Amino acid sequence: MLLSIRTSLIDYPTRGGDIFIMAQVDRIVKELCPHWQPISTAPRGGSVIFGTTVQEKIPHFVYYSPIRGAWVDSKHTVTVYPTHWMPIPDPPKEDL
Repeated sequence: MLLSIRTSLIDYPTRGGDIFIMAQVDRIVKELCPHWQPISTAPRGGSVIFGTTVQEKIPHFVYYSPIRGAWVDSKHTVTVYPTHWMPIPDPPKEDL
């Protein structure tokens, strides 16, 4: 819904207040919608996240292992080298 509101606002002629509204919608979308971030900003406390590289473009479940000092796949078998990460979204709360 927020993305459709933002799209509508882009097409709307901008005036002073419209720029403020666009900035607020952008802020809300960034807070509510997961987005790819540099791996240097990823949590290293054992949380499982999506990790990927620019070349691969396929996300994998990974976590940072302080014992190995590296990112590891969620099966604990392979060291991986992600360049980007995003939080795993919550599962759906009801059947769609």
